[in-house]
Amino acid sequence: MKLHVVFQVIFGHGQDWSDPARLDEELAYLTEITLPSLAAQSDGNFRLLILCDDGLDDDTRNRIRHAVWALLPRRRAKVIFRGGEDAGAELTRSTNGRFDDRPWRVQVALDHDAAVSNDYVARLRAAAGTRIKRLSSTEDYLFMAFGAHYGLSLDHRGDAALYEKPARRGDSGLALLAAHGHEMSPFAHRGQPISPDHPIDLLGGTKPFVLGLLTDRSIRVAKRVTRAGEDKVLADAARRFSWLGPALNALPQRTLH
Repeated sequence: MKLHVVFQVIFGHGQDWSDPARLDEELAYLTEITLPSLAAQSDGNFRLLILCDDGLDDDTRNRIRHAVWALLPRRRAKVIFRGGEDAGAELTRSTNGRFDDRPWRVQVALDHDAAVSNDYVARLRAAAGTRIKRLSSTEDYLFMAFGAHYGLSLDHRGDAALYEKPARRGDSGLALLAAHGHEMSPFAHRGQPISPDHPIDLLGGTKPFVLGLLTDRSIRVAKRVTRAGEDKVLADAARRFSWLGPALNALPQRTLH
C-alpha cells in the first residue's frame, strides 16, 4: 500500500524547559513511554517526527537526538528544531517536505508521554487502507481514532494505577488520513469541534490501543480497572504494551493532587 504512517510529537516546543530537572522528567516520559512503544511495533513501517523548540542549546539538542536514536534508527525518526507558534502546521510542512514518495499518509498526533499498543501501526494501516476509497478527491480527508484508551496514573509514592476511558477529541492518538501535500494538521483539531462532514471514524471497538499518563483532571472521566477484572486487564495491557512493566520502574513519580 502506498501509504505513510507518520507519528508527530511535540516536545517542549514553545515551552521553557531551561530547568534541568524539568527536562530530565519530560525526557524520561518520552524515552520510557512513547519511544519504547514505537520500537515495539509489530509493523515497523512508520516514520516519526519530533518537533522541539529552536531555542534549546546544542548540548540539549544532542541529548534529545541521542535519546531518540538509541531506540529508533535515524532513517525512521527525525528530530527537528523550529520556532514559531503553530507547531502542528510546522509538523505538517515537514511531513510534506520529507515523505513525498507515497500518495497517501496518516498523521498521528501523539503526546510525548503517551504510548500505542504493539499492534497499533498494523491496525491503523489496515483501517486506512479500507478507507482511502471513501475520499472523494485529494482535497478530502478523514479523521480516525481508536475508541478506548488506557490511562496510567503515578502518585507521589510511585504507586501506579490503570484506568480505562473512552477516547475524546482531545486525546493523544488522533489520526488524519489525507493525500500527500494536504495542509491540515491533526493537532489543530485536538479538543476542537470537527465538521459533521468529517466526523471521527472510531476504530477497534472497546479494546484500548493508546495509553497515556493521567492528570488529576482526566482521572475524573476515567474508570479505574476494577479488582474483579484487574488480572485480565493487566495481563492484556502487559501483552499489548510490552514495554510497560520495565517502564514503571524507570518513570519519575508524578504528583496528581
